[in-house]
Amino acid sequence: MFRASLVLHELVLPSVRGRRSDEALQTRDAEGWDEAIAVGGKYLTVDDAEAWRLAEMGVEFAYLCNQELADGSFIVVTVPVK
Repeated sequence: MFRASLVLHELVLPSVRGRRSDEALQTRDAEGWDEAIAVGGKYLTVDDAEAWRLAEMGVEFAYLCNQELADGSFIVVTVPVK
């Protein structure tokens, strides 16, 4: 996990990048970021304003969410945006 600015179609996103979707969700929860998203093959944590900005620009991405299963375990689900 590392802090970075992702350049995506000339858009710079202040974010923290994780190697896996579950890492992005853990970072979001531990460090107080608003959202965990998947964009351009990367998993990021971003502020709400950055997620809204991506959506307004028409960038395809997906919100990452934990979904609890009946047995008490969790899986990561995505909610596409565009």
